[in-house]
Amino acid sequence: MKTILFSLAIITLVSCAETDMSNDIVDQTQEDVQDNNLIDSTGYYEQSDNEAIYEMEMKKDMAYDFFYWYIENNETLMRKYNAVITVVDDFYAIDNTKLSEYLTYIEETGYFSQEFIDKEIIQWKEICGEEISKLREQNILAEGIPPCALEADPIFFVQDVVEKETIDKMEVSLNTINDSLYIMEYNGYECDIMYRNNKVQLLAWPSM
Repeated sequence: MKTILFSLAIITLVSCAETDMSNDIVDQTQEDVQDNNLIDSTGYYEQSDNEAIYEMEMKKDMAYDFFYWYIENNETLMRKYNAVITVVDDFYAIDNTKLSEYLTYIEETGYFSQEFIDKEIIQWKEICGEEISKLREQNILAEGIPPCALEADPIFFVQDVVEKETIDKMEVSLNTINDSLYIMEYNGYECDIMYRNNKVQLLAWPSM
């Protein structure tokens, strides 16, 4: 009789242990699903909030990469930009060779979209070209600041040199327009951008 009772006790203990272990596994599985947000109510996989936040932070890092590149290369960019204006027979004129060099340069950086480049072509050949033609028609000689020249930094709108420490402290925010287009806001300015090849690409010069 004692042997039978002892056997029943062992069976009961083993059964309870297995039940507790099963409950632990179920609880842990439920926690994993809740923590990782793996599936929605229909059973389909969905993107977790953490993944979306991570992706946005990555895009912000790419924006900072652009600013760091820019402060190292803005003198070259502005020099190539302003070199497009030349003087021929005492009148301002557009140097098409220098224009091609400038457009090639900004394209090769990877930070300027094709839309940006197309706008620059229109700006130089149509808007600036018309302004220069009017000066010639009015017999106004090439004196003073050339038309369409950059007098101040086109990104930070200052004439002083922007240091790396300024970029480190600068707040950058991204507002989503659609899956590929964003408005980048910084220092009170905003700029339409897109992302390509893990880089920010400007769609136009920033504005206030």
